[in-house]
Amino acid sequence: AAAAADLVRALQDAAERAENHAAEEEERSAHLQSAGESAHRDATSAATDAQRARSDAGHLRQRLAEVEQETEEAVRAGW
Repeated sequence: AAAAADLVRALQDAAERAENHAAEEEERSAHLQSAGESAHRDATSAATDAQRARSDAGHLRQRLAEVEQETEEAVRAGW
């Protein structure tokens, strides 16, 4: 009977440790998921900013080419 009681206590202790471990892992999972979602938002924002910067650079290059052409035309016209 004592051995059976010891076995029951050991099983209860093991079950409690397993439950505590499960709770810790659920908390860890929630934290990692939140961090992952935040990282995804940051990555999306960075990609959008990069795309906008590339577009701005393209517009500036185009405008620079136009100014160069206008300057050449002005020089030829004697300005």
